[in-house]
Amino acid sequence: MTYKTINAQVPLLHLGLALLIAISTCTLTSAATADGDPGWSVDSSASSLHFISTKAGHIAEVHQFGQLSGSVEQAGLAKLDISLGSVATGIDIRNERMQSMLFDVASFPIATFTTEVDTAPMLAMEAGDQLEVALTGTLDLVGTQASLDADLVVTRIAADVFQLTTKAPIIINADRWRLVSGIESLRAIAGLPSISHAVPVTLSLRIKASS
Repeated sequence: MTYKTINAQVPLLHLGLALLIAISTCTLTSAATADGDPGWSVDSSASSLHFISTKAGHIAEVHQFGQLSGSVEQAGLAKLDISLGSVATGIDIRNERMQSMLFDVASFPIATFTTEVDTAPMLAMEAGDQLEVALTGTLDLVGTQASLDADLVVTRIAADVFQLTTKAPIIINADRWRLVSGIESLRAIAGLPSISHAVPVTLSLRIKASS
């Protein structure tokens, strides 16, 4: 993990913050302090995860997952869960085909990104400060685990609220998570000449102190 300060001052806060991320993507932020802070969680209503599919060589469409959740342990383990059944493409039959033919949600309803982070660089952030964070974690998707890198921008919104956004899209390569056969099945049933095996993912996560 590497950090780059964009705009930060240096007060010392009695708050531990860890980063929680979420796949393209996955992740994200975490906090727990010696004085009993309960930690941080993803505010699903103010968060989003989008991905782009490209078919027939040059036709690109934007889709999303509607249900995200995340939790952070005091030891620094951060986790983002993505409900694969919440995939939303704007076409009901396509949602159903992705759920059954690509993600097999009956067997694998959740994709999970996990990472461990050093909280120290977050401690000096004030409201309005930003920090660039380079993360490496593990994405568990449809029964396959593989490492995943993500470059994020962390913005402190308030004492108890952070916003995390992708600095650049995260590329999910279908062959790495054994999704190629599912994509090819979708291509065949839709009568398409091609569907790209490389999928750009972007995310925006609102992280709030747990009550």
